[in-house]
Amino acid sequence: MRTVFLALVAANLLFFAWSRYFPADQTAADGVLLRKSEPEKLKIVPAAAAAAAGCLEWGSFTAAEYPRAEKTLEPLALGPRISQRRLEETAGWWVFVPPQGSRASAFRCASVA
Repeated sequence: MRTVFLALVAANLLFFAWSRYFPADQTAADGVLLRKSEPEKLKIVPAAAAAAAGCLEWGSFTAAEYPRAEKTLEPLALGPRISQRRLEETAGWWVFVPPQGSRASAFRCASVA
């Protein structure tokens, strides 16, 4: 039992060290950059390779960020191969209900709202 415990502790320490050395927000499992706009790392994929790899997608830009992204892609001269999708995000609301003193008062508060 002690050996299993020590093995789990060692595995946790190794995982902690690995997660600090290779942060998850830098790369995905396949090496694709996540949520980073690094135009110098963009490259044109030949048509045969693109057909094998499927569609490539870059970014999720707001209306204010889009002109800068479009300007970054201009030197690649992609022409008709480039397309865009517009997604409408619906606004949402967060309602904060502070903690109540008891379960009964929490249900009373919920029934009033």
